[in-house]
Amino acid sequence: MSVIAVIVGITAAVTFWLQPTSSTGEWDPKIDAVLIYSHGCAHCETLLKYLQEKNAFAEINIVRTTDPSKYIPLLSKMNITFSGVPTLIAYLPDANLPAEITTKPYVIMVGFPSESQLGDGYFSNEDFDRSHCLGAKGIPYYEDNKYLFCILQDGTILGNAHAIDWIIEKIKQFS
Repeated sequence: MSVIAVIVGITAAVTFWLQPTSSTGEWDPKIDAVLIYSHGCAHCETLLKYLQEKNAFAEINIVRTTDPSKYIPLLSKMNITFSGVPTLIAYLPDANLPAEITTKPYVIMVGFPSESQLGDGYFSNEDFDRSHCLGAKGIPYYEDNKYLFCILQDGTILGNAHAIDWIIEKIKQFS
């Protein structure tokens, strides 16, 4: 058996083991979230770097993949299309989520600012992020009178650092 065949076999086994759903289609409870991203995407690289800096990969189990095909059926059920921007899917059936997040029991975050766009955790800055949200007919989400992120009309969260922090905290609380 060649070394390449062994590597391909191991890769296939590890990839199968890390799927967020079981063969029955149920979410694998060992998986906290799935991050779908594209190689060479500045927004994706910034999100990966942010998660690394937050030590998120050590604290919660986030499966990272550049192959969205495994998650298209799940996203399609909610009328969400993967468009190459970073997409984070978390399964939080026990969390008390805002009513505007209509993708329950999943929390789906789409997009993330690139490094040059990331200002105070927002896209450019808080005022720009919030006005962009309102322009997209989204719903600004606040906690303790502080704007955190935008919930879009399709029930997904428009990504920024505050959204990621919020999702990570929800995962820690309810997983």
